[in-house]
Amino acid sequence: MALFFAISGFLITRIMLSTRTESRFLVDFYSRRWTRIAPPYYIVLSIYLLMFCLPIPQKEDNLANTLGLLPEYLTFTIGFFKPVAGPFGIAWTIAVEECFYLVAPLLYRQIKSPLGLQFLLVGLLSFSSIFLPRFASGAFFGSVSHFLPSALICGCFFGLLCQEGKFSLYLKSLMLLSVCLLGTFLTHRFAADSPMAGFLLGLLVFICSVWKREFLLSRLISRLGRFSYELYLIHIPFTAIASRVAIHCPLIAPVIAAIMTIPAGLLLYRLVSLPGLQLRRQISNNPKLANLIAIMQVIPIPVGIAYYFLTRF
Repeated sequence: MALFFAISGFLITRIMLSTRTESRFLVDFYSRRWTRIAPPYYIVLSIYLLMFCLPIPQKEDNLANTLGLLPEYLTFTIGFFKPVAGPFGIAWTIAVEECFYLVAPLLYRQIKSPLGLQFLLVGLLSFSSIFLPRFASGAFFGSVSHFLPSALICGCFFGLLCQEGKFSLYLKSLMLLSVCLLGTFLTHRFAADSPMAGFLLGLLVFICSVWKREFLLSRLISRLGRFSYELYLIHIPFTAIASRVAIHCPLIAPVIAAIMTIPAGLLLYRLVSLPGLQLRRQISNNPKLANLIAIMQVIPIPVGIAYYFLTRF
């Protein structure tokens, strides 16, 4: 998941920096994000609900739990106020992405200076990794820390460096980031979600983008990258099935999972995601449709937060 955040922060930062001066930047960005993220997400959520309705033995009442959290799933606020588990537990990572898509374009549009953006990202990294853990026992501060993953912030940081393309800026920026990482290193152990791990993953994505473009643009990697989001959405049940099939030989479980997941992800991409991507052509020629879809991208999270508090008071 940390690598997923690092790649997302890196790529989306580069997209926003290259288009933020356009007059319809916000509308185009929000509408394009909705056509890419929402259709396969809602289809997979529907598939899970249908699976839970089948008369098969389950460890827990997955249908009741999912229906109870359905408003949070639908509004991308799952995991905002309490941890979530279950077969579609990765939905909280999509909620993190949606929060990022909601706020980041506004910041990138207003802050023109690369140095200002760097200070903002380093400040967020320090805030989420040094100060918030001291208050993580509280529900609110714990959820905020949960939704500011270091890998996402570091991915944004290296995406900014790659976009500027100046070696002197690389050195100055890395020195700035090192000051923050020094503090986080003194307060964290090296774990999968630690700031140092996020930094290393962001650096890995950066190096692959700058010096290994022929690898990233190879035919196989490029094709898998097209439906990597769909693979991410549906990989958990196939991984669970593969682990049960290969219980006596765990080494072949990843191979079995890949054999099942890749065709299913490709099918989901062609039947659901591809029509959504083709909708972008109509959006570019229809400002009213673009505005409508942009609103559909913006309103779910505020509505989900409002619903949560209204139903508890």
